[in-house]
Amino acid sequence: MSDARALSPDESGVLCRVLSSGSFEGVDELIAQVPRTRVVGGIPTLLDLAVVTPATAASCPDGPLPLRAFVEGLGSDVEGEIIVWVKNGYLSGLEFAWFTDEGPTAFRLRTACASRRCEAEFHKKAPAGQPRIFRIVRPRPSR
Repeated sequence: MSDARALSPDESGVLCRVLSSGSFEGVDELIAQVPRTRVVGGIPTLLDLAVVTPATAASCPDGPLPLRAFVEGLGSDVEGEIIVWVKNGYLSGLEFAWFTDEGPTAFRLRTACASRRCEAEFHKKAPAGQPRIFRIVRPRPSR
């Protein structure tokens, strides 16, 4: 884990926003893990995470959490979603999954995510090099 780094404020903010909208067993433990979480690999849109200091394991199954945080484009079309992964009760991944042909190459939070809508900037190739703006809509429970 020598190449591990802290979550950026943007990554931490989105992770907290998605987790804080959850109402499943173990969510409080997962939220408490965020300050102890490091990025240990992956690519900008699929981060491998590890909780590096002692923390209480969440009592939730391995895999993606049972909620969905959709990402809307400017025209309110859903262009992707944010998925939080857990393994053995610990945060293990943060994924920015895209339903479009071209995914983002970078991510930056534009506003605090305490409100109902969280605005973020996902850099994609766009005319004149302008970033496209997306909104992370209120996470919804998975079916």
